[in-house]
Amino acid sequence: MDPGDALAETWYAVFLGALGRHNESLRRILHAEAVEPLALSIRLCVGRCYVYARRFEQALEALAGLLRSEPGHRLTTIWVARTLCALDRPGEAVDLLQRLPAEEHTPYVRSTRAYALAAGGRDEEARAVCLGMQEDLRHGRAGTLGLAPVLTR
Repeated sequence: MDPGDALAETWYAVFLGALGRHNESLRRILHAEAVEPLALSIRLCVGRCYVYARRFEQALEALAGLLRSEPGHRLTTIWVARTLCALDRPGEAVDLLQRLPAEEHTPYVRSTRAYALAAGGRDEEARAVCLGMQEDLRHGRAGTLGLAPVLTR
């Protein structure tokens, strides 16, 4: 693989992380970031690789930095929220997700919010979010995968 191909390095790093080869994954993704330091997708994957390695403080640092430079970026917001939940800070995750504009409340955002609500002991609110997503599914406005993060709780 060409070490100058930051995108290939990124996807290989994600693949290695999925295999549990976290040290190698992090080495590759940090190299990719050095090659393309401004690439949003690569910077997001840095945080994701830290999450996969269960290095949540480093993940939060990377992802929060990205969110500061790209405020309101939906996927980054979701990953910051997921990381906050892993750090047992679900209230902050809920607050962060609620700051997204209503048109950004995709099934993925809503399921992540339901997960954070449940993690924070707010079960009734989490159920209400899930019921709304089930209703959307029933009317063809969402797919079944929207509920997956909630079901893992």
